Amino acid sequence: DWTLPNVRTDSAMVRVMTIDSVGLTASDTSALFSILDGIPPEISLTSPGSGFSMPEYEDITVEWTASDNIGLDSVFVFYSIDGGASYDQTGATEAENASFTFSISAGVTSAAQIKLVVQDLDGNENEAYSALFSVTDNTPPAVTIEDVADVYINSVTALSWSPSDNVGIEKNKLFYSINGGAAFALIDSVGGNESSYDWTLPNVRTDSAMVKVMTIDSVGLTASDTSALFSILDGIPPEISLTSPGSGFSIPEYEDITVEWTASD
Repeated sequence: DWTLPNVRTDSAMVRVMTIDSVGLTASDTSALFSILDGIPPEISLTSPGSGFSMPEYEDITVEWTASDNIGLDSVFVFYSIDGGASYDQTGATEAENASFTFSISAGVTSAAQIKLVVQDLDGNENEAYSALFSVTDNTPPAVTIEDVADVYINSVTALSWSPSDNVGIEKNKLFYSINGGAAFALIDSVGGNESSYDWTLPNVRTDSAMVKVMTIDSVGLTASDTSALFSILDGIPPEISLTSPGSGFSIPEYEDITVEWTASD
């Protein structure tokens, strides 16, 4: 039983020499044959480790140590968000490198995992896995507000918007502007599950009004949308009260009369 040496070649041969009892010899040599490398490489993933957490879309650097009895070729990097049920390849690097950086894709999870596949010069492979780690929300919400038709001072109009988020919405903040968006004033703040609000119009007349909604998700990320310009019209009649002449007043013909009143708008 011959234990093969740690060498790879396609030009190996063996020779047998037979020696008799008086020292006479004879020998024979085999045909050429190959000694192949069937020993897989070794790899150990060193980072990320247990308890690791990071936001979506951020860069993560994977680090490892790898070795082989003959020589390494490549390391392939895979990423899973479902605890290893499925993986997507994020890249590959030459085996002389010991780290690889890629951007974490969208997907909030507590079961993210890195898999490394190392390949040697003869195609033998081995794998290494990270501990499960967390990916936190880094995806801002989305929101669209409906345009507002021209309205009247002190009337009540329904504001409507459509918010969405991959995790959850904390609240919506409503603002209005009377100068085309140069400045905004707060209308109100409502819960994350609200998508409409009855707004009592302010006592101002303008043809450059607009409303804005800001949606804030559960980790503080925001999105906003602004309506098209609309007009706030004055539909409130003025008020007037005649104070003189009063009840029982009498005056001759051709005399001057002074009429007095109070008026407001």
